[in-house]
Amino acid sequence: MNSVIFNYSEGRIVDNFDGVEDIKAQRIRIRTKLFFVINTGSIIRLFRFATQLGYHYDPEIMDLGKQYGKILFRQPFRQLYKHIGEFFKVLTFPNVSY
Repeated sequence: MNSVIFNYSEGRIVDNFDGVEDIKAQRIRIRTKLFFVINTGSIIRLFRFATQLGYHYDPEIMDLGKQYGKILFRQPFRQLYKHIGEFFKVLTFPNVSY
């Protein structure tokens, strides 16, 4: 769904990666395994969006999250603190079960 953009100058939606179909199907996908390496905070945001919106994600994402989640703890404290805030947002949603 991050791959969908609106081109104001042309007045149209640009969707090169089937993001609109993902939104209709309430599905979160990633385009590349490097997604988690490039922006480690996206790991937590992805799960926050899935929880907040009631979307589901490809099973592969959970495996990749486990694999690359360790990268989160190798970051400077400032970045880690920001990601912890995202994690606590997830816990506040009413549809979270733990």
